[in-house]
Amino acid sequence: MARRNDHSRDEIKEMAINAGIEAIEEEGFHDFSIRKVAKRIGYTAGTLYNVFENYNDLLFHINGSTLDKITGLVQENLSEDLNDLEALKSIGNTYLDYAINNRNLWIALVEYQRPERMEIPEWYQKKVEDAFAISIKHILPFADNNLEKAIDVSRILWGGVHGVCLLGLTRRIGELSDEKVKFKVDNLIENYIYGLSIAKKEKVV
Repeated sequence: MARRNDHSRDEIKEMAINAGIEAIEEEGFHDFSIRKVAKRIGYTAGTLYNVFENYNDLLFHINGSTLDKITGLVQENLSEDLNDLEALKSIGNTYLDYAINNRNLWIALVEYQRPERMEIPEWYQKKVEDAFAISIKHILPFADNNLEKAIDVSRILWGGVHGVCLLGLTRRIGELSDEKVKFKVDNLIENYIYGLSIAKKEKVV
């Protein structure tokens, strides 16, 4: 075991988050524990409980890192020459690609359930809002340029995309290839946005 003064508190925190990411990647989310993370970095579980409030706090930091990676990839894959529908499809496909290529970390993100009385940390909620903000920009034209409506539409749309990914990648709707799941994601986004466009035209008429 490493001595407590070998690393600063911030260094131990970073080591634990990175080790937690590796543990989930290699062993899956359902076998994850603070004890396993502590063993990986050569400290006791007690040391980690002095750095993180509890198991849930560590999970929030690991999932926060996942959100950062997804948001970064979404931004990298968006180009200025895409129209709004193409941009939304790009966001959906990037999310799906991340889920396919990082399945265990993605499962940790989407299947983790915090205790009922535990509030979502403000810093984590900010990461969620930053992720949604990218799509809201491209949804606004289909939502009468109404920000409140665009926020609602974004939540509904990505709830649907997430549902398709979850059901498809976990094989809960039968054996689907990754390409078929991608087709369903594209189809969902196209048809939802088409429906908004039709509703907007009828409203104008």
